This record gives sequence, structure tokens and C-alpha cells, in this order.
Amino acid sequence: MRKPFTLLELLVVMAIIAILAGLLMPVLSKSRKKAQQTTCINNLTQLGLAFIMYSQDATDYFPWYVNGGEGANQEGGWLFYDGFPVPLAGNFVVSRGILFPYINAEKIYRCPLDRTESKCSYGANSDTRAVKTTQVSASSQTPLLLEEGSTQETTNDGFFDLDYSPRDYLVGRHDEGNVFAFCDGHVSWENWSNQETWRKCDFSGTINTYPE
Repeated sequence: MRKPFTLLELLVVMAIIAILAGLLMPVLSKSRKKAQQTTCINNLTQLGLAFIMYSQDATDYFPWYVNGGEGANQEGGWLFYDGFPVPLAGNFVVSRGILFPYINAEKIYRCPLDRTESKCSYGANSDTRAVKTTQVSASSQTPLLLEEGSTQETTNDGFFDLDYSPRDYLVGRHDEGNVFAFCDGHVSWENWSNQETWRKCDFSGTINTYPE
């Protein structure tokens, strides 16, 4: 007859399992966060491509971005929202934004680590509003779309504002860094500070009027 396990042996086995679980949990957590970051990169890759396709159809101009309280319920922006700020006073309806026909998928607008009820996690660099793509100096270094932060840890109007104080800031969802889509179409993770991000977003020689 097979000898049963003693209580001591069972406790040893349980201790070994607990140790192994403790070693594996950080690895699994890191892998999950990396997968979520990859999803965010994919989202911004598709959104950045939509911006480029729109500009090709609009005589090389980036879209017009509505923002703040005056932008609520206004058609024609890359995003539509019915109240400001989102999600405290309003909601995004991404299907009513002018870029949606180029994407046709609502989930692309939301980072998987955005824990708010907002339907969009990204803001467009305010300095690119209705300017020609060829007027953006250092397009491979100039952010087009960013993970904007606010009191709700998500974008409040889809507009990364550089012009008013206090400026918008980054949310830092991915290992204290953020995913950026750049004006040349590429996407990458960076751990830039807000000050460095503002400097890279800001550029001269832009035209702030929408093409007729």
C-alpha cells in the first residue's frame, strides 16, 4: 500500500508552490503590461495612418481640432464630444469624428490601461491643427498624437493644448512613459518629461487657418 503524505510533506509542497507563484507573478504582470502597451502602439499606428490619409485627401492639411467648452457639440473635429470636459461633463462619440471613416473601429481610440469611462485616450498636438504636413519641422521628432492626462487621467477633449496655461500634460500609463504617434507616421514609447514633450510638440512656421 502506498504511504500517504505526511502533514509536513504537504506543507513543504505548498511552500514550494507559493514561492514559485511569487516568482512568476511579477513576470506575468510585466508580460500583461507589455501586451497592453503593444495594443496602445497598434491603436496609435492606425490613428496616425488615418491622419495621413485624411491629409492626402485634404490638400496636405492636418484636420481641424475643436477643443474646450466651445468645441462641445461642434462637428468637423477629428473627435466629437457633447460636453466638456470628458468624462465629467460629456462623452466622446468617436463615430462622429471626421477620421472615423478611415478607421471604422471605436476600440482603436482607447488605451487598454485607460480606466476611465472615456471612449478616447489620445489627444492631438494643438500645434498641428489645420497646418500643412510639409510645414512641420522635424516631423519624425514631432508628436502628432499623445496620451493626454487630466484630473480624470484621460484626454478631456482630444486636444493636447500648448497655448493656454496650465498646459495639458501626459498621463504616464506605460511604465511611467507614454506612447506617441509622430507626424511622419511612426509610433514609439518614450519616457519624456512634460517639459520635454511640450518642447518637441512646439514648432514654428505653422498656419492656424483651415484650408478653404
